[in-house]
Amino acid sequence: MRPIDYFLRSVKKSPATVFLDDGVTKHTYLDAEKKIIRLSNSLHGSGFIVGDSVAVYSPNSADAMLCIFSAIYAGGAWVPVNIRNSVSTNAEYMAYVKTKWLFFHSSLIDRMEDVVSQLPDLKNAFCIDAPVDGYKFLPDFIADASVVSVLDWSDPSSKPEHVFSRWPTGGTTGPSKGVEMTN
Repeated sequence: MRPIDYFLRSVKKSPATVFLDDGVTKHTYLDAEKKIIRLSNSLHGSGFIVGDSVAVYSPNSADAMLCIFSAIYAGGAWVPVNIRNSVSTNAEYMAYVKTKWLFFHSSLIDRMEDVVSQLPDLKNAFCIDAPVDGYKFLPDFIADASVVSVLDWSDPSSKPEHVFSRWPTGGTTGPSKGVEMTN
C-alpha cells in the first residue's frame, strides 16, 4: 500500500469522523479527502509531474497536513521543512532536492523572498493560510483550478519503488542529504 492508501481506507470506513483538528480548523475524513483531491487536481492542472518535490514550510496546522497529503496523493515527493532551522539551511536543502512546489504559512513571509530566491527549480509557491503579496493564496489556487483528474498512477502492487518523501538526514558531517522514502 502507498502511505496515502491508509488515509483513503479511513475515509471509506469513517467519513464523518474528525481527521484533523488543530484548534482553529477541523476537517472530517470526507472533507479532507475532497480538499486533498481538489488540491492534487489543481497541481496537475498547473504542470505538476509525478515525482516532483513538494515542500511544506509551516508550523503545525491542519491545512499544512492537507498540503502534505495532497502532495503524496498527487504522486509527489513530500519535502519536510523544519521552521526552526535557519533560512539558509532550509533553502539549501529544498534546492538540493529540487523543490518545484512550495506551500508556506503566512507567519514565515519574512523568510520567503530569501528562500524562493535560492530555489532555481521552483515552479510556484502558495501561502496556505492568508493572502500575501507576491504569492498565490491556496484557496484561490484551488478555486481557479481547471477540472483535471489525477491519473491513477498506482498499480496493484502500489509501485513499491515510487518515492513519496525526500526526508533530510541529520547533516552531522555537513549539509543534510535527502533520504528517499518509497512506498
